[in-house]
Amino acid sequence: MNDRAPTLVSLGSRRVPPPAVAAAAGLLVGSTSAALVWIGMAGCDAWRGSPSCGGGLGVGMLAAVVLISWIVGRLLLGFADVTDAAMASFLGVGLAMIVVLLFLVGETFSVWMWVVLPLLTAATFATSVWLVHAAGSTTGDRAEER
Repeated sequence: MNDRAPTLVSLGSRRVPPPAVAAAAGLLVGSTSAALVWIGMAGCDAWRGSPSCGGGLGVGMLAAVVLISWIVGRLLLGFADVTDAAMASFLGVGLAMIVVLLFLVGETFSVWMWVVLPLLTAATFATSVWLVHAAGSTTGDRAEER
């Protein structure tokens, strides 16, 4: 089996660069995350009269959104035969979450997050695939030197 990361991913009869596949997966994962957050906000609003659940329930919902987003990303990247799909998905979701929590938390309830979150996640997924590929090729080079 070839341990080198492919430079192109085969989707049917077409060859697509892995970052492009990852960006498409990121769009879907970001849309899924936005939908899950919206469902959670609607549930909290119906239950508590506020779109924020706060406390333990809010943290639990955040953990569920991150876990489900990671699984969806892992499956999408895995179906496309992206190298180390689980790590790339974890890194992509994690980077998106960090950016949202650091810079966009005040805008979480805004309607434009339906556009921003999928685009941000597409960028973080493309970056994560590139980083995982770069880390894998660096690790492989060191193993060959020994």
